[in-house]
Amino acid sequence: MHRLNVSRKQILLADDDDAARWSIREALDGRPFDFLEADCGLVAVEIARREPIDLLFLDMNMPDITGLDVLRRIRGFDISIPCVLVSGACTDALASQALDEGAYTMLDKPLSVEIVRSTVRVIMRMDCE
Repeated sequence: MHRLNVSRKQILLADDDDAARWSIREALDGRPFDFLEADCGLVAVEIARREPIDLLFLDMNMPDITGLDVLRRIRGFDISIPCVLVSGACTDALASQALDEGAYTMLDKPLSVEIVRSTVRVIMRMDCE
């Protein structure tokens, strides 16, 4: 897929919590990102299938399928999209499993502005200060 404005990166936010998606958008406000949003895992998979995505933020616990399930399904057709899994109940075992499944990292909720910006900056290799 080709984007008209290649200088802007697309971030897919998949979380059933509107406030969680809003907090990530707000943390990255004013940066060169466009956001696509999904309130469940299956919608996130479909968006990733049809849109060029530069970064995924996936909630671990969504009502239909888990963030890990979303990641596995997306990896079936695109192994290159960096993924950040987020959870309100992050454990070492869950974080280890997420990394084994191909996630870039796993972050614990609630997400701080600084953590979101630094994570995105490292992944995108750009200034998000």
